[in-house]
Amino acid sequence: MGLGLYTKASLIVGKQILTGRPRTLSADDLQKACSDFLAGTPLDEFKSFDELWDGKPGFSLGFHPAEEGIDFHFEGPDVFVAAKTSSAGPGYHAFAVSLLDHLQKTLQITWQFGGENDEFQDEAGYWQDRDAARLQDTFANFMAQLFRMCLEKRTEGASAFRLGMPVDFGVVLTEQELRTIGAFTQLGPFGWTEIERGASTKPKERDAIAARYFPWWEQGFGGDFHAKLGLLDMWMHQAWTTPSDERERRHMQRALGWFATARKLDPTLALPDIAIAELGRLARSTEQPVLSQPGLIGYRRQMMSLPLTGHWRVTVPGCLSEIPTEDTGKVIYAVSNFQVFGSSYRLSAVSDEKLPSGEAAGEPLFAQADLRGTIDAGTTDEPQGFTMTAVANTPTDGKTRERATVTIWYMDETLKPLATQVARSLTYDPPRQA
Repeated sequence: MGLGLYTKASLIVGKQILTGRPRTLSADDLQKACSDFLAGTPLDEFKSFDELWDGKPGFSLGFHPAEEGIDFHFEGPDVFVAAKTSSAGPGYHAFAVSLLDHLQKTLQITWQFGGENDEFQDEAGYWQDRDAARLQDTFANFMAQLFRMCLEKRTEGASAFRLGMPVDFGVVLTEQELRTIGAFTQLGPFGWTEIERGASTKPKERDAIAARYFPWWEQGFGGDFHAKLGLLDMWMHQAWTTPSDERERRHMQRALGWFATARKLDPTLALPDIAIAELGRLARSTEQPVLSQPGLIGYRRQMMSLPLTGHWRVTVPGCLSEIPTEDTGKVIYAVSNFQVFGSSYRLSAVSDEKLPSGEAAGEPLFAQADLRGTIDAGTTDEPQGFTMTAVANTPTDGKTRERATVTIWYMDETLKPLATQVARSLTYDPPRQA
């Protein structure tokens, strides 16, 4: 379920001056035209040209952190363009249509669009009518339908929906939090009261929620656009601890700059001033990063399920940064006072009876009920502090067993409960069989 557009155009255009024959546009021609369109806008820094997910000829143009890239797929003399726009909002949709306008004009191509039952169409109807108010109404209706589905599923016991979120988003909440949060969005969680208001058939009530739900609601690059960039960055990406290097410091300063621009463009905007002040203090600090403190904004203040090697996952404080390592068999997540080292491997031709001493299946110590293993705590002098090591084994089929090992180092003994929570969170998550 979503909104977007799908179209195609012939890449055979015009005539070359010397030969007098038509020429065929290349991927480089389209990428250059896309780059020219983004140049000088706040979106230029997000620009990326990536391979298509299915490996087909073409590229995916990314230019906004709230949305997937726009796919350009080349097939023979044609280019097919597919764009999902319902995560970012009507402002993004209008900008995507403007991009197609630019490509059509500068490259002399003609996009094919038909009616609502045709293969090639703008599902929001904006290509045809260019009605900004109607576009917002279409997106608000889409959100309302989405919220009604959440309310229906709630009666079946479902909660904490992920709406417009990345597929690998892994925040982990307590049972109490799960009861109160209706949906995660890129601009923060929505409670059930807000979802009920957004599902309303009253346009005024619905639109007020839609304006908060979509990261790009108004067209253009006004105050609301910049404020939403900052808010999205705070919720989705900021670790809420001091920067570990200058790159992270620049990342913080960029978000602060978006809020400053938003305030300058629209002094009446309601901004998260307490969080902005906190981020400013962190950006100025030269102290080593430590575990983040609780706060009103930021998913990375919570526990998050993150990947280890193989098909294993572990739940760690979301503020931890992944530390690059040359060892492809190891993953490190760390701040200065709490560090997690993980790895996994396969044991071949084993059974519980044949495992050597110290390699037994162990006890049911993990949140995943069918795992067995050991959890041992200790101390270390270099660096000085405390350690906890968890070894988890999957059930054996007599031939193979998957194993993961996680070692947690923590500076202060008061962090032992957190280390225990991380150790017990080891999870084996292989791909589902079709």
